[in-house]
Amino acid sequence: MRCLRQRFRTVCHGTVKLRMLINGRAASAECPEPFHSLYVHEYSPTDGAITHIVATVPFEAGEIGTWLRDHFLPHHLESSCPPGAVTIRRSTVPGDRHFARHLQLVRLVCRGVDPTYTVSIRDGGGSTTRFPLIERIGVPRKLRGQIGRRFGAQRFNVSRLIGPEARREASGDLLPLSAFADRSWLNLDSGWEVAEHQYRQKLNAERAAAEAKLDLDWPADGGELALRRRAAELQRFKEVWSQAADARERNRPGMAGGINEPLS
Repeated sequence: MRCLRQRFRTVCHGTVKLRMLINGRAASAECPEPFHSLYVHEYSPTDGAITHIVATVPFEAGEIGTWLRDHFLPHHLESSCPPGAVTIRRSTVPGDRHFARHLQLVRLVCRGVDPTYTVSIRDGGGSTTRFPLIERIGVPRKLRGQIGRRFGAQRFNVSRLIGPEARREASGDLLPLSAFADRSWLNLDSGWEVAEHQYRQKLNAERAAAEAKLDLDWPADGGELALRRRAAELQRFKEVWSQAADARERNRPGMAGGINEPLS
């Protein structure tokens, strides 16, 4: 157990240090925190503790594998790290294949889904059929298998910018939308997230432009009266933005198609 606890601490600390490294190298005004990650712990009877870390690593971050093997691991493992203990696959795919690569990695970390867990899907003709969720997700058979008992405090974790707190903050613009949460099984791999992302980016730009206008109209160096007026205008803008939430929801692309039955 001591070895597992050490490994769990190393993985958690490693993702934090990796985020700091990548953000420091690849941050920009448009994307100040470009690193996003998800990890899942497994335990294999033959290979022991395994952690799959799926992450977005911009090319501007450079060769992170060298840093990980030569700098991070030697300083944070109490024992030597045997060759092959850490493998890094950094894919180079064209822009139109990014989403397909994303789905491939999601299927990798979902490989341990219970194969007996099924969902009901009703087609446009009204017929209902139950499918194993692992098949609806599209996890290849060669990847499927038991992922063993959990080690450490949790089975998985995500980086801050895609974690629960970030989703709560984003709900100020649009409520979270999930094919899993809404049981919209026909939309799991439809690509609806791309249009949704573009719509959110448009809203972000509109909100940023409105807030920037407040900075121009009531600059911070304009004195106490200007600061009070700016605070009042900002509060008024937030109220108007909040009141427009229903309109933003009506105009969002959402998940088109697919009629689904509730789970039984």
